[in-house]
Order: sequence, then structure tokens, then C-alpha cells
Amino acid sequence: MFLSVEQTVTQTLPQPVVDTADEITITHLPNRTLYETLAAIRRIKHANPTQKIVPHIAARNLYSERELIECCLEFKKNDIETVLVIGGNLKQGRFFQSAFQLCSILKELELRSLCGVYPQQENDQTVKAKKYPSFSGGITQFCLNERVLNEFCSRTRIGVPSMCAATDLYKYMKRCGVLNSVKTALSNTPGIKYLTTKGFDTAKFVSQINNSNFHIYNFGKIESTVARLRELE
Repeated sequence: MFLSVEQTVTQTLPQPVVDTADEITITHLPNRTLYETLAAIRRIKHANPTQKIVPHIAARNLYSERELIECCLEFKKNDIETVLVIGGNLKQGRFFQSAFQLCSILKELELRSLCGVYPQQENDQTVKAKKYPSFSGGITQFCLNERVLNEFCSRTRIGVPSMCAATDLYKYMKRCGVLNSVKTALSNTPGIKYLTTKGFDTAKFVSQINNSNFHIYNFGKIESTVARLRELE
């Protein structure tokens, strides 16, 4: 089983997670510059020099092409080979407007790029036809419908919540807009059966997915989540 774990630029993951995750990804939020990602990379490398890191690049959050190029060159100096490119939460970009605008620059810099996959809006055929000619693969954004997730090929890594409390899961769903649409909210109702008094049963959810590549969204209890998923192996 391949496990990647997500963190923000201000978070510090527990050492057991840094040592046992196959990959750590670093988010690029609207109120953070890509330069701040460099400091997070250095902290992870200090904790575990061999850990693989994948920085997120949110196209609409970038302030300039210079910011993109300078940071990517620094990424490469830190042995980073892959980045995750998304559009970003901003409706209007500061410089770039689309993740696709970054593809040619990243290719010139010889960086492999992954993209975000939106299971409630896209299907496997659409992603293969429209995204994977430009990107090496993708990671699904928030979705708790195992039937929908099982429609995607192994080239698409499946994003799953950590074993967080129901209240934390609800807060994230509200923040990321999952609850803004009745249709989207209803499509995630199959995930309710994985909620327990101890929190979301990530291991049980993962056992229903026909894929061996997973990305853990860190909503809390990340250390116990990674340990439990490693037990499944």
C-alpha cells in the first residue's frame, strides 16, 4: 500500500508519520506564498532526509511567474521530482488562472506534475482524456462515496480522511464547500456508515476501495491513522 500524507506549511507531523509515510505533500493555501513551502520542506528533510516530498502549487494563488520558477528550482535542489498542481480556491487568479497554464513551465523545469481529480464532477474517462495527457496522474479531492471512487483507475490516487472526529470531518466538509450543493452533499452520504463513536473508520473505508494508492487528508489523529493502515498490509 502506498500512503501519502498531507500537511500545511505551519504543521509539523509526528516523527513516526514522517518515517513511515511513502510521501508527504505540502498544501499551498491562498494566504501563503510558495516560498513558505521551502521552509516546510527543510523541516521535513531535517526530520528525515530520505522522505519524499510533493509540494502543492495552486495556480491562482501564485503572485508571479518568478515565484513559480524560483521555488521550483529550489524544490529540485531539495531532490523534489514531483509537484501537485491545482487551480486553487481563489476565483480570480493573481497571475495564473488555470493549472494547465503551469504545465509547459513545469515540463521545461523537468518536474513531474500531478493534478487534482474531482470525483463528483469528473469520471475516469474524462480525466484520462482531458487531464492525463498533461499530468502524470492525479489525487482525488474529498469524496466519501466508495462506489464513485472505485470507478477510477490506479493512476488516480484515492484521497481519504484521517480517523478524525465527526465534528472535524463536518468542519472540513463545510470549509471546502462539500455542503454548498445538495447534490454533492447527498453523494457523500454513503460515508456516514464509516463514522463511529471513535471517529471516521479510515481502515474500513480503505478496505472497500479497489486501489492500493492512498492520500490521507490530515483532519486529526494522523499518527494512529497511518499506523492502522500499515497494519492492513
